[in-house]
Amino acid sequence: MTSTTAVQIVEKVGGLYVLNSDALNEILKHEDVLNKKIAVLTVAGAFRKGKSFFLSNIVRFLQSKQNGDDWMAPACPIYGFAWRQSANPITEGILIWPHPLIVKNERDEEVAILLMDTEGAFDHKSSMTQCATIFALSALLSSILVYNVSQDVQEDTLNHL
Repeated sequence: MTSTTAVQIVEKVGGLYVLNSDALNEILKHEDVLNKKIAVLTVAGAFRKGKSFFLSNIVRFLQSKQNGDDWMAPACPIYGFAWRQSANPITEGILIWPHPLIVKNERDEEVAILLMDTEGAFDHKSSMTQCATIFALSALLSSILVYNVSQDVQEDTLNHL
């Protein structure tokens, strides 16, 4: 895989979410993943709050850690998950970064990190059931789930979980 964009593994089709098992299998059968422990880091939360931008910075950080580069260097571009300043949602369904990022754990074992981005919740197109489905899928698939909140955690934010 030579893609530098995220791969959609769950897409919305007619109001339902459909797994793209071929795309998921291609990522899971990547030579960097085979015979390694896997950790899935997911960012979930409301739409247009910076989830994809945050994940793109994680891609940048982990890749620079592998390469020995300064991840904050101005010459180090931010790429990865699609993001832009806009009022309209960009991410639909669930996407995974196609290149496993290899790190060593505290036991000096290699772990393949898979980064997963989710459709933002509470937009004008999605029902509460659809938002709950995406959150539930991401929670079930994740080793680490980051619930992104752009400001203070409000009671209604917690009620929607």
